Amino acid sequence: MQLLLLILLLLVLLVQCEQFKKVCLNNHLAPSLFILGPQKTGTTSLAADVRRVFPRLITTGTPTQGDPSFFWKEKHYFGGDYVDYYGDLQRYLGHYPKCDQDYRVGADCTPMLSSSKAPLRIANTYRDPSRRLHFVATLRNPVMRLISEYRFMSTHFVKS
Repeated sequence: MQLLLLILLLLVLLVQCEQFKKVCLNNHLAPSLFILGPQKTGTTSLAADVRRVFPRLITTGTPTQGDPSFFWKEKHYFGGDYVDYYGDLQRYLGHYPKCDQDYRVGADCTPMLSSSKAPLRIANTYRDPSRRLHFVATLRNPVMRLISEYRFMSTHFVKS
């Protein structure tokens, strides 16, 4: 919890110092902030805090029709099989507002640390603006993470 607050404070300082520049692709705000981490390491909590603290500066995008509900924070475009299941770059960018809106930063909070495809997909997608990307990784004691995931799975997916 304390670490998430520290990360949030650092994000506040970066945004205030104009370190984040708007990155646009195909006339849409593209994510320039990536919050990475395995499941149960606080990425959802951090994403919710970012949205709460910066409601008009940072957006995590919104699900489009037919998307799973968790697409509010994680789109799985770079680190998953999004392209195979959901579509191309234009559909991914459709989750984010047009560039002429007030938002400065788009955020993608997909747990993509385990994907070997993610770095190359990000580099190929952004090319020149890739120098303006920011990455925050959340980690947790592996035993505590495993216990948390077990509790989550047993609570949400237990058959009665």
